[in-house]
Amino acid sequence: MAGRIINSHHARLCTRLLLEGYRVSRQTSVGDDPDYIKEALTNPIKDADLLIVTGGLGPTKDDMTVKAVSEQFGIPLTHSAEVEENVRKLFEIRGRPMPSRGLLQARVPEGAVIFQNRNGTAPGLAVEVRRHGEDSRPHSCWIVMLPGPPRELNPMFDNQVMPFIKERFPQDGQIHTRLIKITGPGESQVEESVAPALAPFKHKGVEVGICARPGEVEISLQCAGKDSEIFVNEAATTIKSIMGDTVFALDTATMESEIVRMLSEKKLSLALAESCTGGLIGHRLTNISGASSVLKAGLVVYSNEAKIEFLDVAPEIIEAHGAVSAETAEAMAVGTRKRTGADYAISVTGIAGPTGGTADKPVGTVFMAVASESGVTVRKRLNMYDRETFKLVTSQQALNMLRRVIGKREQTMKD
Repeated sequence: MAGRIINSHHARLCTRLLLEGYRVSRQTSVGDDPDYIKEALTNPIKDADLLIVTGGLGPTKDDMTVKAVSEQFGIPLTHSAEVEENVRKLFEIRGRPMPSRGLLQARVPEGAVIFQNRNGTAPGLAVEVRRHGEDSRPHSCWIVMLPGPPRELNPMFDNQVMPFIKERFPQDGQIHTRLIKITGPGESQVEESVAPALAPFKHKGVEVGICARPGEVEISLQCAGKDSEIFVNEAATTIKSIMGDTVFALDTATMESEIVRMLSEKKLSLALAESCTGGLIGHRLTNISGASSVLKAGLVVYSNEAKIEFLDVAPEIIEAHGAVSAETAEAMAVGTRKRTGADYAISVTGIAGPTGGTADKPVGTVFMAVASESGVTVRKRLNMYDRETFKLVTSQQALNMLRRVIGKREQTMKD
């Protein structure tokens, strides 16, 4: 609540639930105060079938979620030998003494469904809470409590909680969702291009949303009803036919996952030479399982000396054209591919700012290159953003360059 920590849970969980066909009606954030927590627990119970709570399950004094649920709904806490065993094993594996407060996490609501934590000590929990009223809604709501750290929450949600939700709240195939991810054109241009063709689908009940992020635009399609899957897939096909090669991924796929997939399928390798992005391209790729089979090396060559020493960039090229130039980017890509033996090499060099710009090369100027056995492709871009956004957009553009080069290779082989 102080703003120092970004709540990534909302985006991650809502996206996952949306793709499975569940509608999220409300998001709330509260501080570590038992009264606020109880209030946040009570209001959604009136009209929600499922309430997901994240954080506050640990052993410290500010972890109040379990106690708040127990007190608010009159569910007694009981000791779980199953959770205790998991906690003890984790400390044993890590070779660390277990503090006495660690066993507080074994106090769980009576009758709770337990989701064991494979990456931490706090278990996930689910309890069924009765609600009052004579309306047509079910007479209970499930409260799912998840640990706060994303490295614990995400695998627990995907592997244990999502199957639990599907079992108790089957959708019967009545709600379908697709996400189409586009890079290159801006949000307004995308909307202007696809809106006329999507108008008929809106009459069929397809809800269309457009969201812009640095380096990409996402179109969401959602529809409920008997033929919802057909309508959504037809709308997605329509968008892809209009936007063509600017569509780089669907649903949960990302630019980096698509790159790893494409290279893996063709058994091709990649090496990186990053200057202004400082290793961000390598970071994104290595977040994807399977990257080790395609990524040979990633070099952060921030200085001119590093470009010369590690990539064999001729000093005369930098002297004549500057470190931020098409010539240097090309030499970096060629040198990286030669040094590593990779099938493809990406290079980026630019001015992230806020200083360092000139009249002919303002802040935001970046050159990127992709080298392969077919030659070298070089592009110039002007990404006038703050440093962090500059790096993100540049990494997206460089990966998209590689995607298109690989695509051209595949098309050439077909021809």
